[in-house]
Amino acid sequence: MDAPFGAVLRSHRKQRNLTQKELAEMAGLSERTIRRWETGQHRNPQIMSVQRVADALALEAAQRELLLVSALPKPPGDG
Repeated sequence: MDAPFGAVLRSHRKQRNLTQKELAEMAGLSERTIRRWETGQHRNPQIMSVQRVADALALEAAQRELLLVSALPKPPGDG
């Protein structure tokens, strides 16, 4: 089973010792957006926003791919 986007995002953020606010500022997003993604309240983020977060986190290629894939909409009945 693939890890949910929010869990992947939270893991990368915490590995870099960033608060939600710090990450939001670095990515040019709102803190509320980061919080809602991490808690699963918003499950289908815009891919350009996810790319901005990946850039802000300075993710390596494999980490970036995992974050981007986890953000893709899931088919009906697949969670």
